[in-house]
Amino acid sequence: MNLELLQNKSILLFGKSRAFSNDEFASQMKFHKITITEEFSEDIALVVEGNDYWLWKVL
Repeated sequence: MNLELLQNKSILLFGKSRAFSNDEFASQMKFHKITITEEFSEDIALVVEGNDYWLWKVL
């Protein structure tokens, strides 16, 4: 996934990332200015289910 596409956006994350360790994931999110949230809101650009690699784009 190209994280640059999500720069300055919010994502709703279920589970945790398998692609990165917890520290590396947090570092990548901070570097790309991606906000992680646990509650749905209208400003979420993407919903990610980390355990199964499912990605849903919120319309």
